Amino acid sequence: MKKRKTRHPGVFQVGPTTYELRVQQRIPRTDKVRSVRRVVEATGVRQAALLHAELREELQHATTTGTEVMPARPTLGDYARRWLERRVARGAKPSTLATALYTLEQGILPIFGHRYVDEIRKRDIEDWLTWASSSRSKKGKKRTASTINSWLRLLRTVLRDAVSDLELEHDPTLRVKCLTALPTRVTDDRPNSLTVEDLRSCLAAAKKEPPEVNAMLVVAFFSGMRFGELTALQWNDVQEDLGLILVRRSQYRGKVTTPKTGKTRSVPLHPLMAAAMRDHRRLLVAQGRPVMGTALLFPNES
Repeated sequence: MKKRKTRHPGVFQVGPTTYELRVQQRIPRTDKVRSVRRVVEATGVRQAALLHAELREELQHATTTGTEVMPARPTLGDYARRWLERRVARGAKPSTLATALYTLEQGILPIFGHRYVDEIRKRDIEDWLTWASSSRSKKGKKRTASTINSWLRLLRTVLRDAVSDLELEHDPTLRVKCLTALPTRVTDDRPNSLTVEDLRSCLAAAKKEPPEVNAMLVVAFFSGMRFGELTALQWNDVQEDLGLILVRRSQYRGKVTTPKTGKTRSVPLHPLMAAAMRDHRRLLVAQGRPVMGTALLFPNES
């Protein structure tokens, strides 16, 4: 049956004896409002309303004491939220968390979010893969096998953690095979790198850009740095006397972390990189911006 409202606010009937409860919870520490959803079994709407009141009290207690509540029988949506919170507490990179959250919201929770974790079976995973194979992105493009396989890897990780945490009897992802993806385009005959002519064309085009853009592009071309590493560079990372640039940090939407590998590395300071950075430095000095120490090599407008 289709989900329908009841006369009790926050209580929706989704099956003959199945109800969805929704409670809005304000988090004092951030002053943000979070919507909490739980699917329950009840003999009627009156019992569902009582369960809704219990859920509200339970969440109020959790907010007051600073603890989080995991339902005795959680849905995958309940468990996934706690799973992400644990990774935040363990220091997972913001970019990794953002990717996991996007994957959950786009590819996993729309199908499994309301399902109890302990009722998900291998056939459900197989059916989900069939659905994912025919699904399309917001831009209307059919999703590739590589994308769906990345969804499956995350789902497998979440469910295997759930098997351990909730002491479940089985892992529904066992023996579920990834989709057959197209062969990689990177081959010995067609390497995934710029040719000399490609690089010359790129450098010529970069020269036409403002000094700060030209410098960033030149450093990117010759160093192979990731964008987060590039935009987290500081002037003290440039070791001109040694002919090196130290890659010691990365950033994602302003949050600074370690590089992806978790280790500092160095890249050679090519003469064209040094020349581009000198032009860039002169421009920053003219603008009255700092060009020493921990000042960013490529600051934004703010």
